[in-house]
Amino acid sequence: RGEVDAVDEVTSTVTLRLPCSTRSTDPTVFDYRIIKQRFIASCEFVSGPIPGKPMPEPSYVNIDELNRRQQRAVRTAHENIQRIGIGVSKEAQEIFNAMAKTL
Repeated sequence: RGEVDAVDEVTSTVTLRLPCSTRSTDPTVFDYRIIKQRFIASCEFVSGPIPGKPMPEPSYVNIDELNRRQQRAVRTAHENIQRIGIGVSKEAQEIFNAMAKTL
């Protein structure tokens, strides 16, 4: 159950704004969930916009941190690709992967 924050016709998604799932007591902190429209079985219109109530300011997004996370994910993916053996059995690859985690 959440509030519709955005609808994207290009990607056929709906963005819901949900109450914060962490222990934050800040009323301006929310969780967001992006859902493909085809996965929505039903919806219920509870209320519309409240007249005279301004739209809340968008939450702060730390772009630098997002870029760092993206670079770390790409680096990890490249490292994982480099660990894949050529011409080895599945069992041998699993053993190598297990050993690589411990090093």
